[in-house]
Amino acid sequence: WTDNVLVPYITRIKKDLALPLTQRAILLIDSWSVHQNEDYCNWMKDRHALIKIGYIPAGCTRKIQPADIGLQHVIKHNI
Repeated sequence: WTDNVLVPYITRIKKDLALPLTQRAILLIDSWSVHQNEDYCNWMKDRHALIKIGYIPAGCTRKIQPADIGLQHVIKHNI
């Protein structure tokens, strides 16, 4: 996902905004243990040093991602 979706997306946004390709980016992700795994964090630092990872604390989804509570909740429960 990181190589095939995230990095191309960030690259496109940088080009659209006329930012240098060396511009840093922030990836905000939930605090799921897989995302905080040492191997993943080291891989990101080594392979994608310009992407800084920020973690959303557990229990904060409703404050930071209101669509997950409203829109997506309805969709998920009706599929």
